[in-house]
Amino acid sequence: ALVLLGEGEVFYKGKRVHAMVALTEEGLEPIELEAKEGLALINGTQAMTAQGVLSYIEAEATAYQAELIASMTIEGLQGIIDA
Repeated sequence: ALVLLGEGEVFYKGKRVHAMVALTEEGLEPIELEAKEGLALINGTQAMTAQGVLSYIEAEATAYQAELIASMTIEGLQGIIDA
């Protein structure tokens, strides 16, 4: 969001440049936030989305490991369920 305001740095055409330089070269102007728009950018929604994505990735890895453990257990028991 900082880049949209013309602040911060961005990778543009393979180089790290100031956001305002990249916007100017593309013929764009930075946006000016109205009332409550700044709050909307920092209210934590994106942080919770990021946390959700990380949790999903961890859950996916855990499910894979559980499947691997189950298959190794069956292999170790030579497929005998009652062992």
